[in-house]
Amino acid sequence: MNKHRHLIWLAAILFLAIFLRFYRLGEVPTGLSQDETSLGYNAYSILKTGKDERGVPYPISFQAFGEYKLAGYIYLSVPSIAVFGPTPIGVRLPSAACGVLTVLVGYLLVKEIGTMSYLGDTFFASQKRSARAVRDSTLDKNSPTISSPTKTATTLGLLTALLIAINPWHVNFSRAAFEVVPALLFMMLGVWGWAKWKNAEKKEKNGEKSIWLALGAVFFVLSIYTYNICKLLSPLLFLWLMWLGRKNIEWKKTNLYLAGLPAILLLVPFLIDIFWGSGYSSTTGTLLSSSPVVQAQMLETRMVIVEKSVFWSKVLFNDRVRIIYIWGQHIADYFSGSFWFANGSDHGNHGTGEMGMFYLWELLSIGVGLAVAVRRMPSWMRAIGGWIVLNIVIAAYTREAPHGTRGFFLIFPLAMLSAYGLQTIWRWLKERRKAKMKNESVLRRWCPLVAAVVGGVGIGIYSIGYYLADYYWRFPVFYAESWHDQDKNLAEFIKKNYEEYEEIIIDENALSNFLYVSLAYNLPIEPEEWQEKAVYRESDEEGFSKLSSVGKIAFAKVNFNEVVEISGKKLVITRPDRKPDNIEQKWAVFYPEWTKVGTEAGVIYKWPQQRAAYVAVVI
Repeated sequence: MNKHRHLIWLAAILFLAIFLRFYRLGEVPTGLSQDETSLGYNAYSILKTGKDERGVPYPISFQAFGEYKLAGYIYLSVPSIAVFGPTPIGVRLPSAACGVLTVLVGYLLVKEIGTMSYLGDTFFASQKRSARAVRDSTLDKNSPTISSPTKTATTLGLLTALLIAINPWHVNFSRAAFEVVPALLFMMLGVWGWAKWKNAEKKEKNGEKSIWLALGAVFFVLSIYTYNICKLLSPLLFLWLMWLGRKNIEWKKTNLYLAGLPAILLLVPFLIDIFWGSGYSSTTGTLLSSSPVVQAQMLETRMVIVEKSVFWSKVLFNDRVRIIYIWGQHIADYFSGSFWFANGSDHGNHGTGEMGMFYLWELLSIGVGLAVAVRRMPSWMRAIGGWIVLNIVIAAYTREAPHGTRGFFLIFPLAMLSAYGLQTIWRWLKERRKAKMKNESVLRRWCPLVAAVVGGVGIGIYSIGYYLADYYWRFPVFYAESWHDQDKNLAEFIKKNYEEYEEIIIDENALSNFLYVSLAYNLPIEPEEWQEKAVYRESDEEGFSKLSSVGKIAFAKVNFNEVVEISGKKLVITRPDRKPDNIEQKWAVFYPEWTKVGTEAGVIYKWPQQRAAYVAVVI
């Protein structure tokens, strides 16, 4: 592949990535999740006042509704919200842009890893082959795999970039405001800087080496500021990479210290926040060893065993043993075929429910790539394998597994293995064709190769088409409630009727208290007013704090049975099933309608289905 051709292919892949991530970005998903509105409103507050919603100036951890969001995505959103305002595009633009850049960096990273000096002369083998070994193997000695590692790495980089560009997991997350999208980009840039540092050794320029290592370390630190799991994953992955290259560190220690100095300085605010701020709470909230939800489950199990045997309760069901056991279960959960290739995450905001995190056909390509890489153990597999193991082990130590966001960092290594598998299958088909050239007809030589190309392209087009149809047509209907499809309409209704009533009550018996962030972002409520008037309750056992009131808007558990006389001065927002028959409905808004299909006595029948999102009544 000549220079100009691979650049044309790269441009085409990037154009595809841009289209898949920016087409109807403000419309699909149809609403904004509460995480998105929380990120967006805090960015809006920083833009307007230099403080978060709680009035804290330029924090490292944003308390938000209690789960302490990290600063990275919020500060990245400030410029786009300054341009587009508190809108879906305003908060989603950083994620979509980082998603496209991830495709580009995926290409650059694979190309860099493929030409690293310590890989040897071949890309697919961990050591040089003798002339006889090459001659006796199924590989052609003139194959670019043997003669041109740069050429092979470029092709593999393009394949990896393409697979990330069309990956349903990555597209889903890039089209919404997910902190993990820029975090993955920063981590990949960190590994890329490390690989550039290793390759700079060929030039024996210590200054250049220092720059690349410093750049890589800085990007690793930026990932720590962006997503919680990176507080463990990023430093451990960096240490693993440095361990792999330990034999090649032959330059002065002063240069190593200088390379690490920018990252260390950048880490200082983070360390202060961890030890003296709220960073510790944001780190430990979901860990197995500190999550109240997990601890309650373990205690309940242990109490049942205690009634039968105190001894076995202490030996087999003590906290340490149970945590290790649950950790092992969660690690096993990350090998779920349904999660990866069939249905994906069951979380309404992490997938469409009809598509795995990777396409079904990638079960073959990832399997082949992994099997061949483990068998031949090229040097790059040590870095990628360590990445995979660390991500799974750390993500499994949280209360939910497998998890769409905490496992998101597996996209690059698995996409690279998938590309490696496709490249291996392609090379095998070509070698099979060459082996038959002397004894078979032209038709028999070319038929398997052509059939593989046509079949592969056909399956790929069908998979992408199926995913896009599912994403743009079925997904917005079936997951309208998960994405708060009607929160914008609710905010507009409240804004229109705000002056008419003494108080607007959100019924907590029917609706989540965290609805407040949707109202704050969609109305929007000016940050100065919010910081002055918002009244929060004390945090619960998991650290979540609920809003009591802001201005006329209040959150309370409404008991309609106690309403004797209707004064007409209070507007209550609730669910349809909570509205008493004796109170007139003032307003209602519905999620999109769809056709429900069922069977009875072997007969298929259909009927229209629609859910009311919110109703408003006056008391």
